[in-house]
This record gives sequence, structure tokens and C-alpha cells, in this order.
Amino acid sequence: MIPTLSFRLKLLLAMLLLVVGVTGATLYVSQQKNQETFKEFFSKLFQGQTQAFTEKQEKVVDGIKRNAALLVRSSRVQLALQEAETGDSEQLYRIAKAELQTRAMIPGPIVDTNAVYATFYLFLNARGMVIPPPSSFPELIAFTRQQNLTQRLNRVGQAITNVSDQLVGFVTTESPSGASQLQQTVVTQVVDTQTDEILGALVLGYPMPELGRKEEGEHKFKAGILFENQVYSEAIPETLRPRLAQRIGERMKLPETAAQDLTEMIDDDLHGVFYQALNPDPRFPTAYLVALISMNKVLESARDLRGRIVFFCLFRIHGTGGGDRV
Repeated sequence: MIPTLSFRLKLLLAMLLLVVGVTGATLYVSQQKNQETFKEFFSKLFQGQTQAFTEKQEKVVDGIKRNAALLVRSSRVQLALQEAETGDSEQLYRIAKAELQTRAMIPGPIVDTNAVYATFYLFLNARGMVIPPPSSFPELIAFTRQQNLTQRLNRVGQAITNVSDQLVGFVTTESPSGASQLQQTVVTQVVDTQTDEILGALVLGYPMPELGRKEEGEHKFKAGILFENQVYSEAIPETLRPRLAQRIGERMKLPETAAQDLTEMIDDDLHGVFYQALNPDPRFPTAYLVALISMNKVLESARDLRGRIVFFCLFRIHGTGGGDRV
């Protein structure tokens, strides 16, 4: 025969169920609010880093654009570019080299270790096609032999007659070892100052700065740039970059409502993944700033919150039981 529960025991069980239910609901709601708070905090943190990076790059690019605009106004450059249409580009590249060295845009006899030098400089003709440099410029010929680069520049060159502003975007080049390297390019029209005829364009390529590792208070960053399904970064582990590029690419295909937050584990440290388009010229492929932010502090806070709520639950249960014994 099943023993009958006393009124006090029934009341105790009811109170226990109530405490457990309320505690569980409190834990769930608190965790959700905690996650939303940290998500918003990290999002703002990433936006701040993105803005700082963008503003820094804009200052560098603005200086390059000003120098390039002055260079292409040179009557010597304009005349040499017209002569290069006949197939003789020797004079054009010699004049350009001297002008670029004078403006400290490429290394000269005296190298400034603090200067930002161009990786390459090439000219496009009036039809938007790359003008091959002469044999006396083997360092530039190495770039024109890179088919992907010349094809990209030729496609961009088709737009030079339709724009009045300088174009800024991203391309990739190959190092002597064959490794892919990310470059930021500035394309400047060369316009005849006498007739306003578009003669061609000057293309300058610059290496992207290493974003590396950063710290914002207690929060650690690992940053890089995603471009054409490849992540460029010294801070993000090389073995992780292909997977990271794939996961971000897959997430971009999903509607925002269906997309899940991305995380990656690095050296037993969970990182949140954030990315944002850098908004280059639409005639170039889009590049994305990518940041991995350590979530250790979030996890510690969540564990602390769970511990405090569970302690409160046990305290309430103990108090309820003690009341029954009185």
C-alpha cells in the first residue's frame, strides 16, 4: 500500500518544484540577456576596430592618391605614354621611376624605413590594357607575367573611360616563392592637360599592413583580411585560414535571420568571428576585415552567473527544508 503524503510534505515538494522552476527560468533568461549583452559589446568593439583600421588606411591612400594625381599631370609622363602606344615603353617607365622615387613612392638611392613604398607600378593604355615594361625593368616584368594580375587590371582598365575619380581596390600578386600576397591598388587616369583626352592610367600596388594581434583591455584580437576565399593574416594560424574562409563564405550565402554566430577554437581558447566589408570600388572584388576575439571573459562570466544562481537555488531548498523541521 502506497503511503499517503502529509500536507507538509506535499507543500514542501510543491515549494521545491517552484524554486527549481523559477531558478531554471531565471538561469535561462539571465544567460540569454548575458549573451545578448556580450554580443552587442563585442560587435561594438569590432566596429570600433574596423573604423580605426579604415581611417588609418584612408589616410595612407589619400597620400598615395595625391602624389599619383600630381605625377600623371607631368607633361613628360603624358608624352611618353602616347609614345608607348607604338610599342616603346622604355622612356615611359624610366620617367615614371624617376618621378616615383622623387616623391618617395618607391625606394630610391636613400631608403626611408618608415615610408610606404609601392610593390609595383604599371601603366594602362587608352584601351585599358597593361603596357608591358621594357626588358630593363625585370622587377616589373615579373608582375606582368602573372596572368591573374594582368587579367584583373585589364578588366579594371575597361572602366577608366567611364570614371572621373581614382579607383581603389584589392588584387593579389605572387611572391618569388609562389605565395599569394594581398595588395591594395590605386588606379589614376592620365588625361592630356591640353586636350582632356584620356591617354591611359597609372596603377600603383601597395602591400596591405599586417593587422597582427591587438588587445582592447582584457579582450584579445587576431585580425586578417578575407579576399577571394582566402584569409591573409600573420596572426590567424595558417592551418585555420582555409576553414575560416570557407565558413564565412557559407554564412554569407544565408539570410541574416538564418545565419548563426561563428566561433573558432584556437589553442583551447574560444574566439568569436566577426567580419565586415571594407567597401572598395565595386569594380574590384570585395575584401573583408576579419577579427577573431577571445571569448574567455564571456565564458567565465557565464560560469560565474550559473554558479551564483545554482547556489541561490540550493540555499532556497535548504531554507525550505529547514522550515519543515521546525
